[in-house]
Amino acid sequence: MLEESGKKQADSIHYWLVGACALLLLLSNFSPWLSIAGISSVSGAKTDYGMFIFVSVVLLTVYVVSGVVKDTGLFRYQKLIKILSLASASLSLGCLLYFIIRLASIKEKYFPSQNSSTDLGDLGEFGEALQETLNSLTQALTPKVGSGLYLAFAVLTAVLVLLIFQLPKSRTIGQVENDELKN
Repeated sequence: MLEESGKKQADSIHYWLVGACALLLLLSNFSPWLSIAGISSVSGAKTDYGMFIFVSVVLLTVYVVSGVVKDTGLFRYQKLIKILSLASASLSLGCLLYFIIRLASIKEKYFPSQNSSTDLGDLGEFGEALQETLNSLTQALTPKVGSGLYLAFAVLTAVLVLLIFQLPKSRTIGQVENDELKN
């Protein structure tokens, strides 16, 4: 009896953690993923990749509901919902990695490092001042990764860990039916 009570408590904690991750993931989708000069920013919801995050949030919410509210018919399909949530979170994480790689290649192509300067040496001090101005403008206008992208990456990683290494194993449909017959 005590062991079953501990399992229910561990299950409850697991579902609350996954639910909190789903909420943080939704928040990260509306936070800035990319900012330029602190003036303009793009949230995840405005990107194609943000749609993968939304799908993950919906599936994680259904997973949490299926585990917390046992009276719904969803509990019977909990393993399938878990697998779909896991696949969606993995796909979302892959999309974020692709987004970061694309951003790095764009920065490399269109915003060269300060070391690669134009030859303005023949203009004397004016050329040096102009070069410093160009370098500072380039640095200011270089796209920077926003807090939402970091948060989404961290939360998706946590979700994958929670779903893969769930300490209490989910009960099978046969066990659920046995429990229902006992009640």
